[in-house]
Amino acid sequence: MRIIGNVIMRRRKELKMTQNQLAEKLGVSSTFICKIETGSTPLSQKHLEGIEDALGMDFSNYFSAENQLLNKWKAVINMFEDHQLQPEDVKALIQFITHIKKTG
Repeated sequence: MRIIGNVIMRRRKELKMTQNQLAEKLGVSSTFICKIETGSTPLSQKHLEGIEDALGMDFSNYFSAENQLLNKWKAVINMFEDHQLQPEDVKALIQFITHIKKTG
């Protein structure tokens, strides 16, 4: 949620719109907008659509990209699990790869 909130805040600021102005357009309080932007409150479909309209945004591409990234990470995690790697093994592997990259 925090990432979506940051995207909303950046777009709102690009448009030189205050939280109060966005809140008015959505019929909510500025406190609610603050909570959305900080990721401390869930965002309903209704409010998401209202924000898209008010800020001229389309989140469908954003969610698609997020799902693709999530699926890639799930595949990596599954690969680690298939090889019975524990978190400390993965950490050691990353440290090793980082060392190799630094030393060439």
